[in-house]
Amino acid sequence: MIFAPQLAGQCTLHPDELQRIYQAKELLLSNLQNPPSVDELARQVNLNRRKLNEIFQQVFHMTPFEYLQDYRLKQAQSILNHPDIKVEDVIQIVGYKSRSNFAVAFRKKFGVNPKHYQQQQLTNV
Repeated sequence: MIFAPQLAGQCTLHPDELQRIYQAKELLLSNLQNPPSVDELARQVNLNRRKLNEIFQQVFHMTPFEYLQDYRLKQAQSILNHPDIKVEDVIQIVGYKSRSNFAVAFRKKFGVNPKHYQQQQLTNV
């Protein structure tokens, strides 16, 4: 059995498991508006849910859901740097269904409301 290098003091991973986790990441991000559930994601990469979460956590230091949320919020932050894009459009682009859920998550991550963040970027130009 061949093992991948150890990741940050964690147990070693088989190269096939590592490849499946990167495949899972790509599947997760390939459709931000309708990403697969963790169960569906696990099925698609031929791992059980527990194993997917465990290895994903080892590789990315967060669960698949946390990774997706972090990616969406970073994408939103980047898009909000453009003054001509409405916050409503950003919400749809990054796959949030609820404006309030998006605002709460954005504020928690960046410490400011999305609209206020966009206005700050305008004054910094």
